[in-house]
Amino acid sequence: MDSLTTAYVPETVGAGLDSGRQWYVVRVKPQHERTVSYSLLKKGFERYVPLYKTLRRWSESLKELGLPIFPGCVFCRLALEDAPEVLATPAVYQLVGHGAVPVPVEEHELHTIQRIESAGLPIAPWPYLREGQRVQVARGPLTGVTGMLAGSTKTWHVVVNVHLLQRGVAVTVGRSDLAPLAAAATA
Repeated sequence: MDSLTTAYVPETVGAGLDSGRQWYVVRVKPQHERTVSYSLLKKGFERYVPLYKTLRRWSESLKELGLPIFPGCVFCRLALEDAPEVLATPAVYQLVGHGAVPVPVEEHELHTIQRIESAGLPIAPWPYLREGQRVQVARGPLTGVTGMLAGSTKTWHVVVNVHLLQRGVAVTVGRSDLAPLAAAATA
């Protein structure tokens, strides 16, 4: 996924901090994340579209696709006075917020998603979780990442939420690599 991801991330999220610019979620037309991302880049905006790999059957073959973890969303770094220029981009609906007031995304959430995406582990979109045990990854490339523990029949996932979108991203981890957050903080 490296080539698709780096096409969307000109710099590390948070690099080159500009005091007047913050990360916002731009809602876009379905399946227009790449087009909007490219348009925003041409306008000089830093943008980020985290992707995950999935296999899809087309005719008689399987194809690996890079799909957005948050469909219909492009993260864009802007100052609020730049909002009209972003909103004038074709296929853009709105900036996500409370009512008509755009709300910035927590930068640490984007850093964590970028770190998960670059770790090379299997990731997938995941429903937003409100309850569950908070855990911290104690070993491996994601050491220190905290999130919610979610399990399925054979695997364990650490889910990191983006509260503003009420969505999350799950990364598959070994159960032995996890520690409860309280125990991890003292370890």
